[in-house]
Amino acid sequence: MDSSVSGHTKKSRSSATSSSSTFAYDYLDIDHWPHRWSREQRDLLVAERLLDIFKLFLYHLLDQRLARKTLLLHRDHVCDLGEEVIRRLTPPLQRRNMIPVLLVFIDEDGGPIIHPPTSSPQQRSFDSTCLKLRQFLLDSNKASA
Repeated sequence: MDSSVSGHTKKSRSSATSSSSTFAYDYLDIDHWPHRWSREQRDLLVAERLLDIFKLFLYHLLDQRLARKTLLLHRDHVCDLGEEVIRRLTPPLQRRNMIPVLLVFIDEDGGPIIHPPTSSPQQRSFDSTCLKLRQFLLDSNKASA
């Protein structure tokens, strides 16, 4: 094989991978979310447990090779869901496994009503992400059983 062709191919793959990995890094730069969601110190531990679940889901979406705009929209919805869950979470639920808790907030119709209330298209888009997360959680639960 001609070394110049081989070198060009490696360079092209490298730059494509670099661009993709930069997006993945930016897409998954969410470690600050628990601080954003938390109103009190006790919220922080629960928020971090939620973040662990959300990261797995976001990696799952990334593996599906969805369009960047779609991935970012789902990521933003997941962030909104985390904020909403922390806002509504009662102390008894804070000590539970987060997957069943999330399934309390996400049912067959979608997620909770966004606070403050938004337009119907925005709520439907948010619900779509919540339904994807719900299916991911249910599939993960079956796989671990």
